[in-house]
Amino acid sequence: MGGKFTLSDDSHSVDHVGTNYLGVIEYLESLGVTELYTLERRESTSNNGMKELALRRVSVAKVKETFRP
Repeated sequence: MGGKFTLSDDSHSVDHVGTNYLGVIEYLESLGVTELYTLERRESTSNNGMKELALRRVSVAKVKETFRP
């Protein structure tokens, strides 16, 4: 239906950031989700060098590779 997935975190301390991300990644894989999206700040080519936000696509597999075993 054209929706896009991103990850967020409701941690209450630095020690808990990303605590359940691996489980979420595995759940998304079980649903057939293959891509996640994030916003990326870039230099604008058409707005006098001002910053702009762009949508960045990242594969779920690439995100999963970043987790330590």
